[in-house]
Amino acid sequence: MYSPMRNLSIFLLTVIFTANGYGQSPYYMGEGIVQSDTCDFTNCDSTVNIPPNSIWEIGTTNKPYFSLAGFNASALMTDTADSYPTNTSSSFRLNLNALAMEYSGNLLVEFTHKMQSDSLLDGGFITVSFDSGQVWNNIAECKTFSFPQNNEYQDFFWSNLYDEDDTLNSGIAAYSGTFDWQRSGFQFIFYYPIKLNEYDDLLIDFNFTSDGNDTQKDGWIIDSLMVTVVDLGSGLEENNKSNYTISLYPNPGSGDHITLELNPDQMKNTKEIYLFDAQGKFLFKQKIDSISVQPLRINISKLSPGSYFILSYDGQKQVTGRAKFIVE
Repeated sequence: MYSPMRNLSIFLLTVIFTANGYGQSPYYMGEGIVQSDTCDFTNCDSTVNIPPNSIWEIGTTNKPYFSLAGFNASALMTDTADSYPTNTSSSFRLNLNALAMEYSGNLLVEFTHKMQSDSLLDGGFITVSFDSGQVWNNIAECKTFSFPQNNEYQDFFWSNLYDEDDTLNSGIAAYSGTFDWQRSGFQFIFYYPIKLNEYDDLLIDFNFTSDGNDTQKDGWIIDSLMVTVVDLGSGLEENNKSNYTISLYPNPGSGDHITLELNPDQMKNTKEIYLFDAQGKFLFKQKIDSISVQPLRINISKLSPGSYFILSYDGQKQVTGRAKFIVE
């Protein structure tokens, strides 16, 4: 069961919380930024995928509210020339592959935006899918719901993000009404990240919806979109050190079990063993205590052929060892 308070307690000594708009801030920056890309929509159109016939456009604007206090020369908005149309439902998608990020976990998305819409009737909202679009959730739900992929150790931070009860009359949680430029963002925390090359499963859409009343308002404008990957200090670099290597055999494994042997320091400090597949999906864990018998046996009889990772952790969620193995 997902418990925000349980997970937040891990960070209370290192994260300072301040009230800010719709939510709380800051984000958790761990050991620092691994990679960051910012788009001001002057030369980075590939950062977003805009469907044909969408009301979303990139460019400059003379729309009354949008142009009152311009941000950058170019931005992404609901039509560069006209007010947003009635009875619309239009979206654009972050192109995470175009950003060439190396890690899929611990993703921080920030954006500067302003809005002029018919309050409670028209507005903008963000949806996210962790399974290539099979299931979508409003980003506001990420504050409270249990993340998919059976990984109970995930968390979510946000700043100036609307809540589930900030709803339009249609029942959709969304930004709505009129507000000036503000910086908002959200961060997905995966405590046990595995290095990946692509974002095949994670999809993030920005959506705008309106009813049948034509209010001649400007809509939603977005600028300075930044996508950042944060190193949580979870052992990605340390795992390359020889003293972090877990001895494992047979490898490849073809029977019902594989055998692990921890060195004395690992055995002293390790409290749990976690198993992940090649995409970083958490599969199961096994608790370790001071009287556990070496060597340790892990049941692999239900695993499909492929590559897997084993990470061992101490009681503070710090990596004590790592191993990779193949199931034939």
